[in-house]
Amino acid sequence: MRVLAGVHGLLAAGWLATSIAGPAYGHALLLDSRPSDGESVDTPPATIELEFNEPVEPVTVRLLDRQGHEVPEVSVQTQGNTVVVRPQDPLPPGGYFISYRVTSLDAHAVGATLRFGVDEPAPGASADEASTSLGGYLGVLARWLFYATALGAAGMALFVSFVGPPPLVETRVRRLAAGLAAVAVSAVVLRLGVAGLDLGGLPLAALLTSSPWTIAASTSLGVASALATIGLAILVLARNSNRLLPVGATLVAASFALTGHAASASPRWLTGSAVGLHVLCAAFWLGAFGPLLWSLGGERGHLTLVLHRFSVRAMVAVGALILTGSALAWIQLGGSLSATTSTAYGWRLLLKLALVALLLGLALVNRLVLTPAVATGTGRGVVGLRRTLIADIALALAVLAVTATFPLSSPPRSAAAVEEGITVVASGRGGQATITLLPGRVGANRLEATVVDRDGLPIVARSGEIAWSMPAGGFEPLHLAVALPLPGVATGAPVTMPKPGRWRLRLDLLVDDYTKFTFEGAIDLQ
Repeated sequence: MRVLAGVHGLLAAGWLATSIAGPAYGHALLLDSRPSDGESVDTPPATIELEFNEPVEPVTVRLLDRQGHEVPEVSVQTQGNTVVVRPQDPLPPGGYFISYRVTSLDAHAVGATLRFGVDEPAPGASADEASTSLGGYLGVLARWLFYATALGAAGMALFVSFVGPPPLVETRVRRLAAGLAAVAVSAVVLRLGVAGLDLGGLPLAALLTSSPWTIAASTSLGVASALATIGLAILVLARNSNRLLPVGATLVAASFALTGHAASASPRWLTGSAVGLHVLCAAFWLGAFGPLLWSLGGERGHLTLVLHRFSVRAMVAVGALILTGSALAWIQLGGSLSATTSTAYGWRLLLKLALVALLLGLALVNRLVLTPAVATGTGRGVVGLRRTLIADIALALAVLAVTATFPLSSPPRSAAAVEEGITVVASGRGGQATITLLPGRVGANRLEATVVDRDGLPIVARSGEIAWSMPAGGFEPLHLAVALPLPGVATGAPVTMPKPGRWRLRLDLLVDDYTKFTFEGAIDLQ
């Protein structure tokens, strides 16, 4: 019953944490910029717009001239998925860079430098070539330290609660679990600070200031860190309570459901819960290796009983681990097995799977060969188990190290999500509309749009119409009615787009007899 309650609590935490957020694709991707990268414009742009595939939060956005000097008095605003940069004064003729760093829904930073020219060619090289390799390595180290200590503490707590090692071993395990949890709290702080360095593009010396922690705390990683700290505190303060230890372990696992690539995939209520359950099962399995190793020195009857209890519970945990891991991997790969060998993320996943396969192989040897040998009193069984458990611990740490490198590359589903359609954010006096054309190519397309007012609430309309036109290509406006199945949602029947190029669109929504909202934008059709 306690296991079932823990799982129910985990699913509830995952649902609560993820149901308030919309779809996310991993790292935020820049879909379009106006002016576009490398473009030369005849007149100074009143605004520079960066359009992403999901809502982002600007960390640093700088407008630089050809010499790399920052243009003063520039305002930065966000409008849905679009970051708008507005110079106070018209830009004089010359070359310019727009250097940006933003955070996405999964709390990862993305940045780049774009270039454009005003009445002359765009600059030919980037003005900002700052290396992020050191920050990347520090991030991997901080994540690995957190994973090893937090999951080790949670796993040992679960082992004590549901397996019950011999008294002397149990005392040792409780003490070590509390110690690992205390170290993990420090790892939480370190991970948060290093993440802030990456998010803000700050130098290593900035760790001596509050800036990186403030930046990271404002993202989903901040909430996740707070929940993990609560769970770890329970593991430290209630190390002798079999009732509270599973609660602490569950909260630690649930913190993984609040941030990261896998947890931010759509639908978030499902993937977040799957991530939490995956981590909880992994913690139980990986955290048991040390206690089992210490149990080998005890009386044979106690050892046989511990091995039997663990074996039964581990079968359930490993089964759930494989099921949730397979589902999450398929989502991250965008449903394409070819992505395992064509992307950096895929190769990391293959390496992790290879290490997990070795762990599973050792688990089979332990269960089918060595555990029966221990039960029959064969000395070789204990010696063999000691060796395989030491190998298990080394492989487990290697699996966590590979897992810590996943944020270094965007999952294949990110690119797949962008390829599935073209999205534009169209603003109007009543709010904004996020309009997606699927599949976004010449031929038959369908339209999907979400429309909110200035307070971010769905607009309830009586009727709607979409108008398409391409004046440069000789296409006058084509008017089509849209369906309004839900508040704030508009869908259009399939329409054939006969020619590539920039199509103008206008979405009209009739709210009542006296109010009509209009949203205008443009989509570049390939």
